Amino acid sequence: MSSQALSGKTALVTGSSHGIGRELALGLALAGAKVTMTGRDGEALERLRGDISAAGGDSLMVGCFDLSKASRVEALIAALTASGLTIDILVNNAGVGSREDLRPIVEFDPEFWDYTLALNLTAPFLLARALVPGMVAQGYGRVINIASINGRVPSPFASAYVASKHGLIGLTRVLALEVAGSGVTANSICPGPVDVGDDRRLKFDAERAGIDRARFEQGLTPIGGRLLPADIAPLVVFLCTPGAATITGQAINIDKGMVMS
Repeated sequence: MSSQALSGKTALVTGSSHGIGRELALGLALAGAKVTMTGRDGEALERLRGDISAAGGDSLMVGCFDLSKASRVEALIAALTASGLTIDILVNNAGVGSREDLRPIVEFDPEFWDYTLALNLTAPFLLARALVPGMVAQGYGRVINIASINGRVPSPFASAYVASKHGLIGLTRVLALEVAGSGVTANSICPGPVDVGDDRRLKFDAERAGIDRARFEQGLTPIGGRLLPADIAPLVVFLCTPGAATITGQAINIDKGMVMS
């Protein structure tokens, strides 16, 4: 694939301060896109902007937004409008994982339920609602939602996360149908377990299973171990290219063979 396959395109990557989002922003920039970054850690975004620039890419930081609040999603949309940017590629990556509050349904915190669905599902809906009409008008657009294999199969003690990721895949498919034939596609990526430097879920599951953490981690997937954030970026970049114009409404696993469907 040409290193400039996305030249002339502008991408918005939410949650690009760290982890998967950071690697997606870098990958899209190296493919020629101008990357608009947003996240909660301004210093991390500035470092990413420096890394993109050093690699010869182009990026813009539109600010720090807590997308679990609808008012802040609207503020982000207003900032994009004020900047005069036309967003060609929307990557909904910002989210909260199950490791933040590992409890069974009967003990689950309703406030954390609301927070999880607001960030993982409502924010992508609001951003797509605002940005997709412009994509349709110009005859090109890509919406890529970072879901999870937990959008396909459940994990215990993660009801809000699992529900939000199932919902995100459903939202993606409805959008794909509604814009089919317009030049706009919508797809979900379903990562398996990713090493993002926070082992709370891994530790919790290993202790429940009564298995040494290192051995438990190695046995998580058929290939072995967890993914790295950079493992997600190549597919996201490809889905934004003309060669992926006929791929839409899909939920594509990247999981080292953990869920074969």
